Amino acid sequence: MEVACDGEPLRTLPWSSADYFELEADANRLLAECGLTSRPPGRLWLLKPPQEFVSLDATLSWLVRSAKEAGLDIVANQPFVLRVQRDLDVLFASGT
Repeated sequence: MEVACDGEPLRTLPWSSADYFELEADANRLLAECGLTSRPPGRLWLLKPPQEFVSLDATLSWLVRSAKEAGLDIVANQPFVLRVQRDLDVLFASGT
């Protein structure tokens, strides 16, 4: 976490447990609003792109383009999540 106060230089401090749990609660609240389940605590997620994409970034860029072409705003909301889920189902089902 970065902290600055009363014109002092920016300091980097470790997160406290309370900070971590507050951030997790916020993230899980947003996920619930989007119709998704909470993140499992203490897990590291390793993501692999579909076969035809060279990187996760390329996959994410394609998903964003697809949502924009469908007229969706790129924000964490249920319509965007449903579109991404549909596109991912198609990508992984087709092997593309």
